[in-house]
Amino acid sequence: MIGDGIYNGDTLVVVEQPEVTSSDIAVVAVNGEEATLKRVKCEEEMCILNPSNPSMQPQLVPANKIHILGKIIQSGRIFE
Repeated sequence: MIGDGIYNGDTLVVVEQPEVTSSDIAVVAVNGEEATLKRVKCEEEMCILNPSNPSMQPQLVPANKIHILGKIIQSGRIFE
């Protein structure tokens, strides 16, 4: 989600919730695998997972293959 200023190693605060709006950044598991950060827009049986990284393309995924784990409410970096 580099387009939103979220980078590898950042600390995230996530509210656990099963639904998000299309403008929210969500923590999403696809096919029960590792979670990813995406904006999610579902219509009927399909969902579009939109990255903010301009080098990545949106993914079209069947709605029954995704599990929304929560919504990011804050992100930041910890400096040592």
